[in-house]
Amino acid sequence: MRDVQSIKLADIIVTDRLRAIDEDRALLLAANMKEEGLNVPIEVRPAPKKPGKFVLVTGGHRHAGATVLGWTEIDAVVLDLNPDRARLREIDENLYRADLSELDRAVFLAEKKRLYEKLNPQTKHGGDRRSDQAAIFGDLVPRFSEEACERLGMSERSLQRTLARAALEPEVRARIAGTPMANKGSDLDALLKLAPEQRMPALDLLFGQADDAPLGRSR
Repeated sequence: MRDVQSIKLADIIVTDRLRAIDEDRALLLAANMKEEGLNVPIEVRPAPKKPGKFVLVTGGHRHAGATVLGWTEIDAVVLDLNPDRARLREIDENLYRADLSELDRAVFLAEKKRLYEKLNPQTKHGGDRRSDQAAIFGDLVPRFSEEACERLGMSERSLQRTLARAALEPEVRARIAGTPMANKGSDLDALLKLAPEQRMPALDLLFGQADDAPLGRSR
């Protein structure tokens, strides 16, 4: 049984998360927490070189819900994990959720693949001299590929297409996050076909027409 302890919210560092907090979901969760309390503790790890401080591992929306409610403390499990293992735990908590958008799933999958290869260098094919494209979706580690395809119910080709979407620039992903486009694989694929410098102007035009308009079409 894991040891649960109460930790001050002010002592928890929330930074560099793969998935942005959905404010509506945080508010809904806060309402539930107000009625029922916290059903599942968050997970944290000790902050390096900061005694008494912790880094959030899992439970971003629960942490946000507690903040909304004005709680000063929250139940947490302290894990002894390095940054890479902590990131994998964050990924695994979110990757197979039904409410994960196509864009978020691409980012989580690409990061899991990167960490898997980093932690298992003997499984990485092709040495270190690989193109940027191959680094995203080429030469998939068989174990990683098989697990992802099985759990997500997709073919290898679909997996590669999903991984490729993670190549979108951070500022482009931030612009799309929270919009209907984030969950439309065909629109994300169309955006990838544009030159990098064309993507933000295309989004400016698209969102000026309608938030849910398919890329490349006007209404």
